[in-house]
Amino acid sequence: MESLYPDFKGKEYLEQWERVGRWYEKLLLVKHGYYKDESHKELLDIVYVYFMNIQHLRDWVVNSRKDLKDEVMDLYRQSCFIICADFINNHKHLERNKRGKQSAQDSEAAIKHQHVTATVGTARFSMSVAGSIECAVQEKVDRAYARGAKYRWDIVHGEQKYDAYDLAKECFDCWQQFLGSKRLLNNENGSKVVDK
Repeated sequence: MESLYPDFKGKEYLEQWERVGRWYEKLLLVKHGYYKDESHKELLDIVYVYFMNIQHLRDWVVNSRKDLKDEVMDLYRQSCFIICADFINNHKHLERNKRGKQSAQDSEAAIKHQHVTATVGTARFSMSVAGSIECAVQEKVDRAYARGAKYRWDIVHGEQKYDAYDLAKECFDCWQQFLGSKRLLNNENGSKVVDK
């Protein structure tokens, strides 16, 4: 499929990479309680959509750069992507189709715990230079803005709990490192989503 945007011609994977970055920023806004008027269901949708987009990035890179297929498949053998794949595949369907290729390590992987923290008052940040995407997201918001509730979700996979935000960051960092090491990010795409 050809990208809708001419600046991605020949580098269609960058369209999906930028989409991942935008959803990661939304996820960080959820993490820090900046969406105070949305229901917890709407906030959870952001979690699901982020993980779906990071999972689909694999297909975008493989289909844009067929020469990297084996390396991308190796990348997806890392535990964070195995958890992500099982989580998203289990979420996509009411019931898993047991026929065909079944590569899931945990067909029950899902969000099973939700934690809520309410914040009273306002929050102010003193950081002036964004050293990470997380800081940049915080700097976008008015420092006197009263935050809403903070939600945290645990993804259970193989009887272990994983913080959804930690898993999201690990997947994001792995992709950023991979794309950077292959020189697949131009300055604009790479610097937008730096998280150090």
